[in-house]
Amino acid sequence: MFSFSRFQLCAQHGAARLFILVLSIVVAVSMGGQAGAQSLSGLRIGDPIEKTELLGLEPKMFERSGSVSFFKWEFVDGNTLAVTALDSGAIVYIESN
Repeated sequence: MFSFSRFQLCAQHGAARLFILVLSIVVAVSMGGQAGAQSLSGLRIGDPIEKTELLGLEPKMFERSGSVSFFKWEFVDGNTLAVTALDSGAIVYIESN
């Protein structure tokens, strides 16, 4: 039987989020100008996180991990929007379903 302490689970969760963040930055950089050309709900990679106020909704979820903040909104139609931003305020990842 395996037994994980709360610290081990939190460390694994944080490492997974860090990997996703680094991977998304690498993909965005490799896409060059194309990454900034597309938007979701009017938001683009590189926009300031304050621009999310234009959504007119409060985030349903907010979480911090180190210098990264994770936000999630749920729209009336059930669709969700997830945004990751750095402490500098720049949006580095956007995902929608």
